[in-house]
Amino acid sequence: LKSHKLNKKYIALTFDDGYIDNFHVVKPLLEKYEIPASFFITTGYVGQKKEFWWDELEKILIHTNRLPPSLKLDVEGKLYFFSLGTDTLLTKDLNIRHQNWIHYESPTARCRIYLELWRLISPLKHEEQQQILASLREWAQIETKPRPEYCCMNSKQVKELASNPLFSIGAHTAFHPALACHPTSVQRHEIVESRLFLEKIIGKDINILAYPSGSFNEESIAILKKEQYKAALSTIPKTVTNQEDPYKLGRFQVNNWGRNKFERNLVHWSCL
Repeated sequence: LKSHKLNKKYIALTFDDGYIDNFHVVKPLLEKYEIPASFFITTGYVGQKKEFWWDELEKILIHTNRLPPSLKLDVEGKLYFFSLGTDTLLTKDLNIRHQNWIHYESPTARCRIYLELWRLISPLKHEEQQQILASLREWAQIETKPRPEYCCMNSKQVKELASNPLFSIGAHTAFHPALACHPTSVQRHEIVESRLFLEKIIGKDINILAYPSGSFNEESIAILKKEQYKAALSTIPKTVTNQEDPYKLGRFQVNNWGRNKFERNLVHWSCL
């Protein structure tokens, strides 16, 4: 991109957040087939035995065996009311419907409440998100017990990942905030702290960032430029051209598809 020599033969493979399966599953596969990739790490979760807020939210609402019939929740001083209707008990039928659930569809009351809460929680600060999760755990009467497969890599694993020349490491902020929802001071802290943390671990410069949830604004870009980041990746589904703004690079999300659908999408994207 910098040399204006991009064409449709180029693909960049990226993984966000820093989940543990990046190390145990993705890394061996990429090494086997000699495929380069970039990993964007949410540093506040590195080595922590806790799930990302959206995963814990899903665990509470989608996977808890029995939930109260209604929920009253205070979000930033405003009360919200939700009804689970007939979905209080996680029946076999309900569980099957959840297994085929795609996050932009709402086949059950639990799914609808999850999506509504996701939209309410996403713009908040990390501390506020954790307070709401604590309230939800109390409401659901469940203990805090993170699922190991939903946790992040530790520092040693991130360092080992970075030691392979196939892989590059990028920043993904400290606690995954929706940057555009926060003032400049919060954005700068998140961007700078994640960079310093990663540089200390891997001993290399960090100069590329992926926006958490694809959220950014002009203040985000100004901070990145001042901190001498070279580029940033969004979640805007578009191909990258030689005229692209390096701080607004597009990406296409790959979901849990079979080979045929994945191939069809690759062909479609290459024609955009």
